Amino acid sequence: MKNRQVPVIVMQAMWVAVVAGVVLAVAGGCRRRADGMGRMDAQAATNKAMMRLIYDHARQNAAIADHTIHPYHFVPNATALNPLGLQHVADLAAAYRTAPGMVTLPRGDVRDDLHQARVQVVLERMADAGVDVQRLRIVEDPQPGDPRVSSARATRLLLQAEVGAGSGTSAGGGMSGAGASGAGNTGTTGR
Repeated sequence: MKNRQVPVIVMQAMWVAVVAGVVLAVAGGCRRRADGMGRMDAQAATNKAMMRLIYDHARQNAAIADHTIHPYHFVPNATALNPLGLQHVADLAAAYRTAPGMVTLPRGDVRDDLHQARVQVVLERMADAGVDVQRLRIVEDPQPGDPRVSSARATRLLLQAEVGAGSGTSAGGGMSGAGASGAGNTGTTGR
């Protein structure tokens, strides 16, 4: 058998072909992996969106069930709502655009003028979100269970709430009964 030598140019061409084949195989494998990761990223994004939807729905339901703008929803010693307060008011506004409702704004330990300014801020935010604030019932008293409320007063507040819930809202949208004020939607229950 004759020992044939492969010309250098052929040998170089073979090496180029081998290297090109390896590069293409690696690149092809990367592309498949990237596509697979892309599918996984899309699935993760879908899962995240679904969980966010469930969380948002639960948060909105909780805001409606609680219907209270607490003092901690405001910047301390100010009328501005903090981010949590802004979200809470937005959740309530989303529900109250189409139906009347009640918003409780306990006074907390703030001055009367600051509390009244906070009530106005909440009403303005609700109005800006498309809520007819005349259909809102604003309750400014502490809720039963508040340590500043005696048991006799808590019973009276509960009875007033039950009577108010049974009668619906009046045409003026404000509170009716002994706790009503002439201001319509800013009435307070008895002190």
